[in-house]
Amino acid sequence: DHYELDRKLDEAGMFSSKRTDFKDKQVAHTQFWNKYDRPPKEEYWDYIVERRDLLVPQDVRERKGSFFTPQIWVELSQKYLTDVLGEDWQDEYYIWDCAAGTGNLLAGLTNKYNVWASTLDSQDVEVMHDRIKNGANLLDDHVFQFDFLNDDFTKLPRP
Repeated sequence: DHYELDRKLDEAGMFSSKRTDFKDKQVAHTQFWNKYDRPPKEEYWDYIVERRDLLVPQDVRERKGSFFTPQIWVELSQKYLTDVLGEDWQDEYYIWDCAAGTGNLLAGLTNKYNVWASTLDSQDVEVMHDRIKNGANLLDDHVFQFDFLNDDFTKLPRP
């Protein structure tokens, strides 16, 4: 009859968390989940993923190397690519985001046949596959788990 929160690694590398006990035999908890859907409806997934940086503590993001690209930087990066490579860069080049996370940097790209995304975290791959099912402009077999610093490049899918 308790809930753990603020779970994190302490200085010794051990998980620590705070605990709160339910004083009402989980009545309020049950009422809350009777009102709200769990997990959230699919229509809210992209909204939540776009704000994932607010859901993951800073120390965890830093340890995992997880940083989330705000939409303004996504748009600016694509403008720079257009300025340097020309208007048709999406058709003339392969794009591989080798540290894609959940794929924020790939938003707005139009030629899914030339876009590839890899990430260390299998959960991020699952998120991207769910986003594809919900209309993200990527191909399932172009999204994969890969450690570009340590994995052998023979493991890469063929274009």
